[in-house]
Amino acid sequence: MKRLFKNGTHQDYQIVNSEGSNFFNPDLFTNIEINGFHFNDVLIFNTELTSSINRVIYSPENGIEYIDFDDGRYLKLDR
Repeated sequence: MKRLFKNGTHQDYQIVNSEGSNFFNPDLFTNIEINGFHFNDVLIFNTELTSSINRVIYSPENGIEYIDFDDGRYLKLDR
């Protein structure tokens, strides 16, 4: 996943625990609780670079469901 900036640069995010795989494997989907919210069968993306975004939670069913920022803020899909 890439985060694109207006100036044309980008930042790469990788699936957590993908062990270098470049393809989707059903074993990569997991359940997680963050800030009291439960997410099932999601992919967790992190970046190696310093960023204001800690992680992105992605669901094949709903798309991006949650973005966790390093200052404690978050965005959550309201369903």
